[in-house]
Amino acid sequence: MKKTVKDGPVAEKKTVAPIPDPAKTVTPVQKVTIVPPTPPVAQAPSVQLPKPQVSETSSGKVKSNSGNGNVTVSLSTNGKYDPGTINDQTAQRLARLLVSEIKLYYKSKTEGDAASEVKNVYDMLKDPIDKSRQHYKQRMGPTAIKTMPDYFHGELVRSLCDGDPSRLGPNYPVMDERT
Repeated sequence: MKKTVKDGPVAEKKTVAPIPDPAKTVTPVQKVTIVPPTPPVAQAPSVQLPKPQVSETSSGKVKSNSGNGNVTVSLSTNGKYDPGTINDQTAQRLARLLVSEIKLYYKSKTEGDAASEVKNVYDMLKDPIDKSRQHYKQRMGPTAIKTMPDYFHGELVRSLCDGDPSRLGPNYPVMDERT
């Protein structure tokens, strides 16, 4: 498709190249893949920990003396830890959780200079302590409550009373009333 153009008084014919349509023009695009450099990986130093001594008891439980004392962990029939089993470790964890929730929700009463001088922690936190103890009993079951040490009481004394059971106060129920 050639076009002719007239210039000036003399009619000359010039041939002009066609003008490309920008809507129909396609320019080739090159694909470039950018790969970020891999960050160097620091290797942790190798640490040798002593292996815990494990022995099986006649009841099908395993006693381990690793860490801070003997911990009895019940095993399922295939020899693996069964998280649904009620045992000392489960009771201790539940007691720690419940008491730490009391400390968290009643932080203003359980922390600070005034809290360390309180001699009647039970009266100050009676409702949350009683509710948490009820939850502990319900989750652990009556058999576990009768056969295991009172981990909930131990955790109350350790966490809320700085190891002094007398700080629970005179109204704190004695062992017979709690079970």
